[in-house]
Amino acid sequence: KDVVLRALAMDSTSSKLLTDMSFKFSDALAPTDTITGNFFLLSYKEGNDYKEATTFSASFTSSGAWTVA
Repeated sequence: KDVVLRALAMDSTSSKLLTDMSFKFSDALAPTDTITGNFFLLSYKEGNDYKEATTFSASFTSSGAWTVA
């Protein structure tokens, strides 16, 4: 329901740089790991609606050093 990422992806004048962004892993191998840093949004694609939510995929690349906690 938060449209921040979508708004950034759709804005042709935006730099696509996301600062202090965190990616949280939810898999069995690293259920509490988080990568934090600055990242560029490389691509964004919306899929079909599913249970009142829009599916999407996005690709990011780091911009400088990042940390794992």
